Amino acid sequence: MSSEHTMKVAEDLYQAGFISYPRTETDCFSTRTDLHTIVREQEDHPVWGSYVQRLLDPGTRLWRNPSSGGHDDKAHPPIHPTKYSAGESRWSQDHHRLYELVVRHFLACVSQPAVGAETVVEIDIAGEQFSASGRVILAKNYLDVYCFESWGSSMIPAYVHGQQVCHLLQNHMGSLVLHFFFSYLDDGLWLFHNLCVCLMGNIFFVKLPKAI
Repeated sequence: MSSEHTMKVAEDLYQAGFISYPRTETDCFSTRTDLHTIVREQEDHPVWGSYVQRLLDPGTRLWRNPSSGGHDDKAHPPIHPTKYSAGESRWSQDHHRLYELVVRHFLACVSQPAVGAETVVEIDIAGEQFSASGRVILAKNYLDVYCFESWGSSMIPAYVHGQQVCHLLQNHMGSLVLHFFFSYLDDGLWLFHNLCVCLMGNIFFVKLPKAI
């Protein structure tokens, strides 16, 4: 949608009472705003209602008061849903999409941030350089509801202590089968050790550094 059309749709939703005033740059909620009540209104939604139930459950520790931004026009709060809807018959597809964006963004604002780790491995085998990197999501948190963001496609599995993993790599010299064992340390570091590389019938032992 163009910015002009988006604002027109937002004005429609505002005039009908479904979202707050859209022409604002305020990015911090007043301490007087009852955020829990706003969230609770979405509890029965067929799509994100289950996430709302988790968010309101103190046992999940998913709730987080939103961060305060640097803008406050003193007249309007940040854009947020003001009335529940599972979809109105008179809405266009764009009305549905924009309402969903506002709700999901608001729920993300009161959720814990996502937590992840990145692992980078560099290997020197008989003068040949190999490297691999990837991310491990430790806790998705707000990403469970805010589907408009992702951490890309370079994901690797979440490894556990003592697990043995085999990776098959292809290059111009043939197949490399990497067998490695590793431990997950309490301080959050990944320790790779005992890497055995089988290459063209020869076996090389490579010691890998710690990767955060």
